[in-house]
Amino acid sequence: MQDFTVRVELRGANWETYTKLHEKMEAIGFYRKIIGDDGVTFQLPDGEYVGVSTKNIYELRVQVHAIASTLNIDPHVFVTQAEGWSWVLPKA
Repeated sequence: MQDFTVRVELRGANWETYTKLHEKMEAIGFYRKIIGDDGVTFQLPDGEYVGVSTKNIYELRVQVHAIASTLNIDPHVFVTQAEGWSWVLPKA
């Protein structure tokens, strides 16, 4: 299993369409949140997901594009295979 970050842009889509995309991505094990080692949760931007898959990067891209194509005529899909993630949360 490999870690991936996936970015999907649905041109001209409304919030309802992105909500459907979020549900479909969760169904294949991709989520919009990252939980750090310290337990702090970071919410990813709309259309950005992290998850694991047994597929290779190209197979995953095809799968995600097929999912997004059910919601938008011309989805943009960007998939990266992750070795790790690092982020900073704004100070409260």
